[in-house]
Amino acid sequence: MEVSQDQIKVLAVQSYQWRQEFDRAPLQWYGNYIRGIIFKGMPGLIKLSQNITPVHNISALESIFGKFVPHHSFYYLKPDWKFHLSEPDATKTFAHVLNQGAPDIRASRIQAFLKALGLIEIPDIAQLHRAKVMAEQDRIDLEIRWPLAKTGKWNVVLVEAKFGHTLTQGQLTKYRRARQAKNGFELLDCFLLVLKMSKTDKKYLKIESKYKNWEIIYWDDLWLRFEKYRPDEDNANLSVFLNLLWQRIGGLK
Repeated sequence: MEVSQDQIKVLAVQSYQWRQEFDRAPLQWYGNYIRGIIFKGMPGLIKLSQNITPVHNISALESIFGKFVPHHSFYYLKPDWKFHLSEPDATKTFAHVLNQGAPDIRASRIQAFLKALGLIEIPDIAQLHRAKVMAEQDRIDLEIRWPLAKTGKWNVVLVEAKFGHTLTQGQLTKYRRARQAKNGFELLDCFLLVLKMSKTDKKYLKIESKYKNWEIIYWDDLWLRFEKYRPDEDNANLSVFLNLLWQRIGGLK
């Protein structure tokens, strides 16, 4: 049976007459009631908290994991996505999250990451405004470069990231040569880092040290330092990634 437009209008008018105006009073009463309980209980909670002796030495924990500020990655979601981050997943995501944001916060974040990598001479924020963070270019896992004023030359950090795979012979030499041979790219200094899970397996590192030694750093050291040094920012994307990475590297096992 078809319903005409006129019949629809009649039904609409009739249904409107059946409906009652929404009564907001119960919701307003409930909201006031809940707020009243909170306001009445707050002074007692404050007094109670002042009498509580902390069970743990928070300052000792914060010296390891960084200040437990609201953006700390431990406070964020622990994704259960049924997969482990691969090396390209981690390096590409690091490049993405380091590059985000306004110039000052972006430069501060990159500066914190360079500190976490263990660089001794850290560029200032002004230099890092022009920094570039890249992943998987010329088969280099992670690269950070920043220009020197008035020289046209660049400082470069090259990171070879490993979650478990071993280095192959000739692999590291190719990466440095790729940067030296880059057209229009004047390299002043190059910092070479191998990011590893295991504190053993130094195979090939002596073979690859023809120009400069590749320094070994470890995922847990990088993670802990970056969490302490990174700027105070409301960046859920970064915090969730760091939480996922913490699970991937096994925490402090």
